[in-house]
Amino acid sequence: MKAAAQKIRHALFAEMASLRLATANLIRAGFWSGLVSILVCSLLGYLGSVYWLFDLANHFRLQYWWSALLGLVVTAILRKWIWVAAALACLILNSIYISPWISVAGTSVVKVGGQRIKLVQSNVLYNNARYDEVIAALKDEAPDIAVLQEVTSTWAQQLEPLKAFFPAHHIEPQAYGTGIALYSRHKFIKAETLDLCAGCRRTILAQIQIGTTPVNVLTIHPPTPTSASGAADRNRQFEAVAAYLNRLPAPKILIGDFNDTVWSTSHARLLQQSQLINVRKGWGLWSSWPSWLRLAPFMIPIDHCLISPDLTVVSVRTGKNIGSDHLPFIVEVKMPQQK
Repeated sequence: MKAAAQKIRHALFAEMASLRLATANLIRAGFWSGLVSILVCSLLGYLGSVYWLFDLANHFRLQYWWSALLGLVVTAILRKWIWVAAALACLILNSIYISPWISVAGTSVVKVGGQRIKLVQSNVLYNNARYDEVIAALKDEAPDIAVLQEVTSTWAQQLEPLKAFFPAHHIEPQAYGTGIALYSRHKFIKAETLDLCAGCRRTILAQIQIGTTPVNVLTIHPPTPTSASGAADRNRQFEAVAAYLNRLPAPKILIGDFNDTVWSTSHARLLQQSQLINVRKGWGLWSSWPSWLRLAPFMIPIDHCLISPDLTVVSVRTGKNIGSDHLPFIVEVKMPQQK
């Protein structure tokens, strides 16, 4: 009996050892596969102009960078030198994309003086019911201009109290994710809803009198690029927006939920065609989506503000969670000096 029990124990220990080995092999295989996948995706992003799905890979450059850094540390500890080289290559490939956006704001000096404009861009999420938090956040921030996306008729009704703080407003409520609203503490010279291209989502143009200068503010929320048709529609709207902006006098601001990150080929094309500057450059990434991930290294920057070169960036940051899947994006810029 004793011999039989000992035999069973030995068999159990052997089974457990075998299970531990299998688990370790599985973890190791998963790690190597993950590192290879990150490297492949990093390379495919360079072909973003060739195919929409490759451009989709560009949106996660920050995640690739952190993963590559982790891979580099682990492979160096394990002394797997081929894998060290692969992780290092991945780190370098993504550093090329990320480095232009790293913050150097602490070393830059913004001269005091001149009219400043504070803007808040916020996708409120159409089925979010935390209306009071959005109103409270906008009152606390007290921006000159607030742009909201995914504004439904319910949202428009619930946000009525904002009109007391923003005398000028133009609201285009729509079902689900296509509604948009623009609020301003400064008077409108004009405000209108635009259909810039066939199949494009509506945008709002407001010419706002700030001090003695009229400022053109255009808001957009193009489709998500999660399909070939969605990517094509978004890019077509970008082209139409750039062409329209080129006909407007400076100062001008393009702001909204772009459903696009700073690393995509479509974003680079928009900057080139519009001759505008993304306020994030040199001020940090300030990722805004998805807010439920909590940690910035796991989020991506898809809410944007582009400005004409005559405007100067004063500050860039994200706001507190308002119940949406986006964090508010908050920007302050300085107007050009009056001659």
